[in-house]
Amino acid sequence: MQQRITWIDYTKSIGIYLVVLGHLPISDQISTYIYSFHMPLFFFLSGYLLKSTQTSFGDFIHKKTKTLILPYIIFSILTYAFWLLVGRHFGSDANIDIPLYKPAIGIIYASASNNYMIHNIPLWFIPCLFVVELLFYVLRKLPFSIYISLILCAAIGYTYPQVMSLRLPWGIDIAFTAVVFYGLGFICKTNNVFTLTKKVKIIGISIFILLIFIVGNSVQGRVDLNSLEFRNIFLFYATALSGIYLCYIISKQFSHNKIITKISNHTLTILALHGLSISILKACMIYILDMPIEILNQSIIWNIIIALATIIILLPCMFFFERYTPIIIGKHTLQKK
Repeated sequence: MQQRITWIDYTKSIGIYLVVLGHLPISDQISTYIYSFHMPLFFFLSGYLLKSTQTSFGDFIHKKTKTLILPYIIFSILTYAFWLLVGRHFGSDANIDIPLYKPAIGIIYASASNNYMIHNIPLWFIPCLFVVELLFYVLRKLPFSIYISLILCAAIGYTYPQVMSLRLPWGIDIAFTAVVFYGLGFICKTNNVFTLTKKVKIIGISIFILLIFIVGNSVQGRVDLNSLEFRNIFLFYATALSGIYLCYIISKQFSHNKIITKISNHTLTILALHGLSISILKACMIYILDMPIEILNQSIIWNIIIALATIIILLPCMFFFERYTPIIIGKHTLQKK
């Protein structure tokens, strides 16, 4: 159990770091690799962490509302207020002319399309995960194989953006694709798929998976789950699953670390606040340290450092939320001193 928790902690930490890095001005090639699997990774891990026993539908809805929807609403309102007062006057947002009430509508509609969530685009993941959890709850109740259900969902998720341009609320259009990764995570956990055997065999498999990841991304180009950009459906799933596997293999090499555990437990906080953190960090570097914006936008080294610094400066928020306002992060018990 300790091993399982440890690799999950590292995998979530790697994933959330890539989310932050992916929202910085990096090269197209690096962006292609990151976007091929970083959000599917979180849906996969959510499914992996799902308990095998099912509660009643009412209890399930109640729990997910507290752990997902309530934090989504709180973080949406906080970051919308910041955007309204400060954020819309700086950076790329200053060049976008949209009604001030539009992001407020976006909080309810919960779709990042067409600038509805310009105040905090990454928050699309939370209501979408809520829909995915509900969808998978229903799929497990159906009388036929879960594999057939997931294949049908994959087909619907891939076909919908080909025939319809309307983006659905709460990420419903994304959920049909995301639930495939969620379901595969659950299947891997229940069937003990992530059980390392002989080291030589694992090395051989990892090299093969790495080749799939590199070649697949080189052929298909950049995809984006949020934007429903899938290109080739087979390469999309192949590169996403190979990236997830590689994260797992890397994570298995490390031992328990308290900071990594803290980051893993607060990926929602980082997801919700890293945009704000990046803005404040860059403002300090430009206006206080007098660093040219071109250096920050063109240097991969600086962006790697900024991504790491973004997570580090959010650590106090993690401790504060955990200690004094656990409701914000979907928890409802104060941490004991």
